[in-house]
Amino acid sequence: SEPRRAVRDHVYSEQGIARAIHTKAWSYVVLRPTVELLRSNTTLSGHDAMALGLIRGLGQIQRFNCDELYDMQAKLPKNILLGTERPHGEIASLLDELRALLINELNRSGSGQPYGEFLPGGNSQPCDRFFELVIL
Repeated sequence: SEPRRAVRDHVYSEQGIARAIHTKAWSYVVLRPTVELLRSNTTLSGHDAMALGLIRGLGQIQRFNCDELYDMQAKLPKNILLGTERPHGEIASLLDELRALLINELNRSGSGQPYGEFLPGGNSQPCDRFFELVIL
């Protein structure tokens, strides 16, 4: 047995409305609030409050990113701005790989709870529907 041998090449994490895949090189973070959460005035904390605050902020809607990709090999972790358009080239291939890992982890959790376009259903919404659902 090799005590320093990696068991997995990635880590899956959840915090509030965020789900993430972390590798040594990249962190891919996605935010997919439910319809009820988008339309509610519920008091939230932490990352959820910040994300939904940016969604609801008049004139600030462009600052919210549903998907965030961080280059963890940069001197300081660097956010690769994904925007709303599908990336091309290496970043598109990387995102496909990270999204596949995310879907696999969501399925492995066994909760069966819908999550955006990754596990459709229920009151979960894909990123491109957020802004039409938000009451500003």
